[in-house]
Amino acid sequence: MMSLRAGVMWTGFGNGVYLGCQYATLMMLAKLGNPTLVGQFSLGLAITAPVIILSQMQLRQMQVTDVKSEYVFADYFCSRLILSALALAAIGGVVAFSGYSHAIRVVILLIALAKIFESLSDVAYGTIQRHERMDLIAVSLVIKGLGSLLAFGLALWLTGSLIWSLSGMCVVWTALFFFYDLPTARRVSADREPVLLWRFGMFKRLMVLAMPLAFASGLTSILGNMPRYFLQSYQGERAVAMFSVAAAPLALVTLLCAAISQASTARAATRYQEGSMAEFRNLATKVAGLQLLIGVVFTVVFAALGKQLLALLFTPEYIPAAPVLVIISAGAAVGNLGAFGSTVLTAGRLFKQQLLFVAVVFVLQIPIAWLFISRLGLNGAAWSDAVKNAVAMVAINTLALVAYSRQHRQMAAQPEPRMR
Repeated sequence: MMSLRAGVMWTGFGNGVYLGCQYATLMMLAKLGNPTLVGQFSLGLAITAPVIILSQMQLRQMQVTDVKSEYVFADYFCSRLILSALALAAIGGVVAFSGYSHAIRVVILLIALAKIFESLSDVAYGTIQRHERMDLIAVSLVIKGLGSLLAFGLALWLTGSLIWSLSGMCVVWTALFFFYDLPTARRVSADREPVLLWRFGMFKRLMVLAMPLAFASGLTSILGNMPRYFLQSYQGERAVAMFSVAAAPLALVTLLCAAISQASTARAATRYQEGSMAEFRNLATKVAGLQLLIGVVFTVVFAALGKQLLALLFTPEYIPAAPVLVIISAGAAVGNLGAFGSTVLTAGRLFKQQLLFVAVVFVLQIPIAWLFISRLGLNGAAWSDAVKNAVAMVAINTLALVAYSRQHRQMAAQPEPRMR
């Protein structure tokens, strides 16, 4: 177990390298390939991502917060195997009846296969994160990012084929799972349970428990893209492009905030479920404060250098989107205060409350997005996103305070152990 600061640094490093390699892969494809290959690659990601995300059922979050060890690693791993097989079959069915060309079908299936092994590695990450060894996850992410970038780029340079490039990426991700991720997960565990243990009763319990998280993740994905849907309807593809470019620099903010959350989740779950409420409150407050600070700092930077940043990362054509970037960033900074509530719901394994929170924000966001975007266009999309983050912050903190107060009262009511 490492310190929270070290965990955050390792998580940020690993995620940062992996994110950079993903961007580099797309840039490499655009430079060494052609728009057709970029389009095929993007289509493959768009088709496979929703199915894979749904099949994951947020099992990693359940692993990390399973303080009482109600389930063994094999329960999570075998559940992920079953769901991954179903996801692969579903994607195969879509491909079979899609009418796409043979090349596009192969591309989609190769991306799906790579994502399946990435999903299996995610289960291994859950066990490693439960033991707070974020450095080991960071090493895996660095290997995955650099290895797949090298294999993808080398194959593309030698053959000019997207199919061979994706095949190289598949080989790297498959080898990483079998030779690093799975052995590392077993090594950090105190016990040596079997990897394959088919307990279908436990599988059914896991699915019932995880279902709210699965629906919540699906709604969250739609929420993140809702401004784009309305912009496409009212102002067309150019407005969608401007909004997407304006939001792109926020990936770094999301990266840093995610590093803090991932590094603190296991410790927060232990404090909350064991009843160490004062220690938990201090940790959750610190997480929210750090995320708020990150949001404020980047908002100031974007306000001062947003135009130059967009021109440097993209082209001067996108400079008019700089005010949109500032508005979105300010809204995200306010929304980061919801990290306290998110920590409570995650640490307490309050999955139904998480679904309720997302559903409430989803229902409210539809009229908000329509009202702002129909009247203000691109700026309205930015304001609707900012309002969404503010509403989400209030909603999740309200639910969390109710849950936290109830847990605090229950722990205070428990009799203290007698001294012998």
